[in-house]
Amino acid sequence: MTQKQKEQLEKFKKFTSWMCGDISRTMFCAKANFLVAQGLVNYTETLGSFLRPYKTSKKGKIVRTTTGERFLAFFVRLGAEYQKLLRKYWGKNSKKVYDDLRNGLTHEYLIKRKYFTVYGVDKFMSDGDLDHLTIKIDGRPTHCPCGIIHQRTKNRKGYWHFVNGKYFVDFKRAVENYIKEIESEKFPNLNRHFLIRANEVNLKHFN
Repeated sequence: MTQKQKEQLEKFKKFTSWMCGDISRTMFCAKANFLVAQGLVNYTETLGSFLRPYKTSKKGKIVRTTTGERFLAFFVRLGAEYQKLLRKYWGKNSKKVYDDLRNGLTHEYLIKRKYFTVYGVDKFMSDGDLDHLTIKIDGRPTHCPCGIIHQRTKNRKGYWHFVNGKYFVDFKRAVENYIKEIESEKFPNLNRHFLIRANEVNLKHFN
């Protein structure tokens, strides 16, 4: 890794630490549920742009990835349960996780189409506690395997449960793992894509 690349990575570490710090303060101190959820889905897309800034089109041209593809690129790194959710609702299904959650929260302030609840926290919690959160669904304590739970409803509309604390701890873990992979230099394409995106955005002037 060149000196310039090392400098870019150090700025990226600071960049992501500010993301996580802002979410933590907003969640624990301000208890701002929707603002936290909005931040998490938008940060997921932002970091996905470093993973997959470009793709090869069907005609063989190099083109920018869509915002949905960028969201997906980092979303799958949040864990196996998130991948399972995508397999169920991505692809041919028009009610995509990206559109319901990210687009809904970002553009409409509300999750789209389905019934939904956004869960905050009412006190400071350690990462270990956040990792083992339970919420009440239909009055019954329910373990949160990930930050997003889909519940079937009798009218088939469905119900999204967005659990800020669990999503946040999974997001932080994914960021840490991504940085470790870049530092290891074991994945040339990962590093190449990171540097492409780092040079595109104004990271060099981030202090």
